[in-house]
Amino acid sequence: ISGFNSKGWSKKYTPVAPTISKLENTSGGIKLSWNKIAGVYGYRLYKKTSNGGWKRFKDTTATSFIDKNISAGKTVTYTIRCIDKNGKTVSGFNSKGWSKKYTAATPKITKLTNRSKGVSVTWNKVAGVYGYRLYRKYDGGSWTKVKDTTSTSFTDSGAKKGKKATYTVRCIDRKGKTVSGFNSKGW
Repeated sequence: ISGFNSKGWSKKYTPVAPTISKLENTSGGIKLSWNKIAGVYGYRLYKKTSNGGWKRFKDTTATSFIDKNISAGKTVTYTIRCIDKNGKTVSGFNSKGWSKKYTAATPKITKLTNRSKGVSVTWNKVAGVYGYRLYRKYDGGSWTKVKDTTSTSFTDSGAKKGKKATYTVRCIDRKGKTVSGFNSKGW
């Protein structure tokens, strides 16, 4: 019951710049999450460099990524833009970026086993730390440092036979400074 414009109206679709909606500390590193943008193949993640520029570090089709290449106590600034199948950027980006100070997660002891040489203690790996400090205590006692190690397990040969030992662990940097909390109840 009407005519129509035979030429139509045209618009070139330009994807909007993605927004990083969440930056969270995990034991694996900083987890970035962002909004999905229609009509794009994927996303390119950037980190701000010490000279203020942006360094590309990851292309992904997902809407989240865990950055393991971080250091405890350091602040990292990220930005993101859309890419097409050929890896060409197809959106702008937030030039200020989004920042997060990486705080090392508290390690969790995952296994305690009696061995002939003592108690074998194993814990989870935490990203962005140099190593771990293992502590032991006996009922009514206080925490005593057992060992600094870059490994995620240690056999405590100094544990007293027949006594119930409780262990906890925290993260350390290269200088031996603690960079995470610890489970005060222990395992």
